[in-house]
Amino acid sequence: MIEDIPGSSYKTTTFELHEKHCLDFLNLVNHKIMLTSFDRKVVFANKSAEEWIDSTSKPLGNCRCYNIIHGTDKPSVHCGKCSVYEGGVSECSRIDIRQSNRMLDSVKAFPLKKSARGIRHILYVFNSSENEAESIKKIFDSKMLYIKSILHDFNNLLMCINLNTENARDIAADNGPLCEMLDNCIIASRQSSILLNNLSSFLKDGSDLRNRLSVKKVCARNVIEESAGLLLRSNALSFSCSTGMGNAFVRGDSIQLSQLFNNLLMNAREAVAGKDGMITAALSDISLKAGNQYGLAKGDYVKIAVTDNGKGIEKDSMTHIFDPYFTTKKNGNGLGLSICSWIAQCHNGAITVESELDTGTVFTVILPAWSDN
Repeated sequence: MIEDIPGSSYKTTTFELHEKHCLDFLNLVNHKIMLTSFDRKVVFANKSAEEWIDSTSKPLGNCRCYNIIHGTDKPSVHCGKCSVYEGGVSECSRIDIRQSNRMLDSVKAFPLKKSARGIRHILYVFNSSENEAESIKKIFDSKMLYIKSILHDFNNLLMCINLNTENARDIAADNGPLCEMLDNCIIASRQSSILLNNLSSFLKDGSDLRNRLSVKKVCARNVIEESAGLLLRSNALSFSCSTGMGNAFVRGDSIQLSQLFNNLLMNAREAVAGKDGMITAALSDISLKAGNQYGLAKGDYVKIAVTDNGKGIEKDSMTHIFDPYFTTKKNGNGLGLSICSWIAQCHNGAITVESELDTGTVFTVILPAWSDN
């Protein structure tokens, strides 16, 4: 199973929907296979393809399909004839980059997860007959069906865990510390169930989760402190949350915001591992004018700065820190911070990062302030 794209920090074992079983399967196939996002950016190449694709001029994670297939920096004339965005199977040829008139390979491209909003991924199969390529896509689709069934069963198990934890909470009513831990378990299982339902819906019809946000008045401080209670229960960690604006209410989906701050606090916890860790969350109000540095609409916002005194982030990594599949961790999948960025954007907000090696890191989240008007 490949884990790294040569010359970069992009992971290839996972893409957007955590379809690990699908990618494990594709790595076992002898055919050269590549996956791109809807905008043709490469997110995965199996072992056969990775060993064969000439990506010496650019890391594979920065390539788009036409860089590899046609050897061009921009979409070629062939791309204009591509029918994959209409849901059809497209055929093109891989051209020798050194001799542009010599065909090297045939390529078949299949759309994946077609929805009303278009194609979510494209599957490329090199040097195969039409029947072979179709067979690979059918098996890939069956793997997706398996993932959906796993999500369904996992949600049922979470319901079982939640019910039993609530019963244990009732039995332990007189034990304060134990009740607090059980309450955290109940909160975590409920949040997990909601996130699984969102993912199942997304896999079912390809709808944009932005349209599924349950936007209401949310106390940002409560969300952060709840996340800290779940993730920062360690004597070696010091955590504080301060606000200079009362309750700090924002317009948002409490579950999605919990996911955002869970990821940020988990990152902070890992960054301060092995030392006397200090993590803080500071909330303040901010009024933005048109043309502000965050690219947001003018208005009132809540600014949340999550700071740690960890090892910091290398300068070269800063520009890619929110890219999907980019990671500096040995066992990371490169999705946590990209999810944070996506959630912030879905809330019409923003997230930025500042870091200094051996000093620490500050992630700043900007969210629209709640207005009773």
